[in-house]
Amino acid sequence: MKPAIYYTLGALLIISLSFCTTPRENMPSAHRGGKSVIVDTITPRVDAVSFQKDLAGKWNVISMRRQQKAGLETLSNVTLTFPETGTQFSGKAPCNSINGTIQLNGYSIRFHNIASTRMACENLEQESAYINLLQTRISAFTITGNTLYLRDGISNIVFECERAG
Repeated sequence: MKPAIYYTLGALLIISLSFCTTPRENMPSAHRGGKSVIVDTITPRVDAVSFQKDLAGKWNVISMRRQQKAGLETLSNVTLTFPETGTQFSGKAPCNSINGTIQLNGYSIRFHNIASTRMACENLEQESAYINLLQTRISAFTITGNTLYLRDGISNIVFECERAG
């Protein structure tokens, strides 16, 4: 009698395992570029979301915090302008005009290849800090109403901006 129980349990195990795996030839397929491609119907596909349209437009940068516990520095006549499409941004630093590229993925943002004009002024030290923070510290952004916050890797607010006009 005991061997019959083992055979029954073994058969049930084999049957249950066959329900857990589906051979590739029985999976749904789609045709792409003249080739059959297996379509995975189990794993949900999540495409990266871009919030570039929310970010698009001109922003007045009103304050900067160089370090986590440092006081806010007020900025005047400093702007950032982001496109609705594409990766180029432009703006005005405390002294000079700037431009460069941005990389967006959801609420993640990175500033790259920032270039500026070379006019002299009394705020060059503040401008150097501003450009350095954009390139090295900013990694995310949030928008609340007409306020844009550019944040570092641990979500500290580095720049506070207001939507222009």
